[in-house]
Amino acid sequence: MADLLEQRIPDETFAESFTQSLGMVVLSEIGDKTFFMAAVLAMRYGKSRVFLGCWTALVLMTGLSTALGWAAPQLIPDYFVHWAAVFLFFVFGVRMSYQAAFYEEPKVSELAEVEAELQGQDFGEGSQSPSRDATSKGNGSPVGVRDLRQRKPEEQPAADADPPSKGASPSRAGTPAAQKTAARRLLSPVVFKSFALTFLAEWGDRSQMATIGLAMAGNAFGVGAGGVLGHAICTGVAVFCGKSLASHINERMILTAGAALFILFGLRAVLYIL
Repeated sequence: MADLLEQRIPDETFAESFTQSLGMVVLSEIGDKTFFMAAVLAMRYGKSRVFLGCWTALVLMTGLSTALGWAAPQLIPDYFVHWAAVFLFFVFGVRMSYQAAFYEEPKVSELAEVEAELQGQDFGEGSQSPSRDATSKGNGSPVGVRDLRQRKPEEQPAADADPPSKGASPSRAGTPAAQKTAARRLLSPVVFKSFALTFLAEWGDRSQMATIGLAMAGNAFGVGAGGVLGHAICTGVAVFCGKSLASHINERMILTAGAALFILFGLRAVLYIL
């Protein structure tokens, strides 16, 4: 087993695989559907729980993809595995080049499309901003706000895990009640639904296939570490400033850079085989 690990994990390639995976994930995920999904969910249900759910799903997906890429050479001859990775890289590179060359600005932004898709999703908790159409007949106040006022304290929806207010006692943070509240927030329906939506959206995605290819051709541990960090960066950007960044994303430029990166991966893999 030790000889196998030494053969599959050469020290000199860890940094290369890490850098390749990090760059691939950032260029593939910025402006992707899951990027805008995380941004929309964060605006509605709070940042920390949405980040936890989305990023956990992406970490799991990266781990599965990396493990599959690492195991492939153990089951299939290396010659076929490396050429399969070359094929994947060139297919993604050519496809993204075509998309960049014939790119047309959509009539409806992808952010608006994702918002429309998530409009009917029930997360089991009230969103942070009540609906504008839900108004009372009497004074025009939002019905959601009026209902919140009438609820008992224990029925109030859990707020996001933000720092305690200035008036809160620091000693209460370590009490069992405070710990139970924090656990309830982390295990809220928002976390699980964010996880499920992201995992399903990423299954079979370009970044998953590319992660498998990188793990087949390079250092699996470097690929996994770079992918986890890349997804943390992209998910963090989406959650904390996704909507403000949406109008500044140049989709054609991202496609062009991604195409060049995948073609470079393919050429490097060919040189490795030869």
